[in-house]
Amino acid sequence: MDANLSQTLLEAYLENSGSEVKAGDDILAALLLDHALPAMQRVIRRRLRSVGPETIEDVCGAAIVCLISGLRRKREEQSPVRDFPAYACGVAVKAVAQYISDWFPERARLRRKLRLLCSSDDRFFLTQIEERWLCGLRAHRQRASALPAATEECRACLSATRLPREFSAFAILFFRRLGAPVGLGEATAAFAVLLGVSGPPQSLDSLAHEPAAAPEFPGHPRTPAWVAQLWNEIRQLPVAQRTALLLNLRLPDGSAVELLEELGVADVNSLAGTLEMPPAELAALRGRLPLDDLEIGARLGVTRQQVINLRSAARERLRRRTKDANSTGRLPTIENEDRKAHPERCLPPQADKDVKNLQPQ
Repeated sequence: MDANLSQTLLEAYLENSGSEVKAGDDILAALLLDHALPAMQRVIRRRLRSVGPETIEDVCGAAIVCLISGLRRKREEQSPVRDFPAYACGVAVKAVAQYISDWFPERARLRRKLRLLCSSDDRFFLTQIEERWLCGLRAHRQRASALPAATEECRACLSATRLPREFSAFAILFFRRLGAPVGLGEATAAFAVLLGVSGPPQSLDSLAHEPAAAPEFPGHPRTPAWVAQLWNEIRQLPVAQRTALLLNLRLPDGSAVELLEELGVADVNSLAGTLEMPPAELAALRGRLPLDDLEIGARLGVTRQQVINLRSAARERLRRRTKDANSTGRLPTIENEDRKAHPERCLPPQADKDVKNLQPQ
């Protein structure tokens, strides 16, 4: 992709007035076919090496639809796109994530579980370098990342080994045997084979009725009571407030809605019911979360500022309810004294940071 030329075409499209719709569509067609599509195809093929050309074509088609929708929305909002190649490739990455989540829910859940473990347990690390997420043992953080051949050799070696049942112990064994950081996707693929979760696609119905697995933190075997209580408080918010809150929650590398599943406080049915939408509709949104306020506003039939106000009202109500609960002892805090007295109620520091988006300020 010629970055300068594509950026010039993009700016011409975004500046195109409503009276020049045909000219704008011609610019958009050239931008998509000559610049975006080849780059997006490369990203999708690299990330979905084991699927057939029909699947690649389907995922590319879904990515192009999302890209067109996004660019038209940018033009309506008069919002600039500073780096079109990166924007297009980001849309392709989300399309791949949506495909994997839809057709391989067990594998998607495994990736989220590994990501949460590496970001919350001090023995591991998770960092983003350019467009790639690397994970591994913290002691190996400064080493060069493992080559594909080394990852495959590690997987083959461990396939003949008795593996620990605890997920964190298994992760330590894998990364210690590998001896170097590795891409989160590559680690997930190896884990899937070793743990036997790379089977055929499951239907949405089977996923919806399966409870989310809580992460196995060392020394923290149960979901903290205050997280479950906070989720109950969120479910009691008016539907517009909880929609504005949940659809915009974000972590450094994606949606915080996934964190609720990983903490074991909500499954697909519970999340969809709380948002008052069918599970299939929530599944279609998963790869695009968190949503921006304009899109949330369109879903609720309100303005962007009203969405912001709804979310602020939700946080304020949760803050008051949390304060009242703390005064009665129903909802424990996560202060240092509480950590000492009730370590089983608390998450490791990084997980506390992740949940902070849910916790009222």
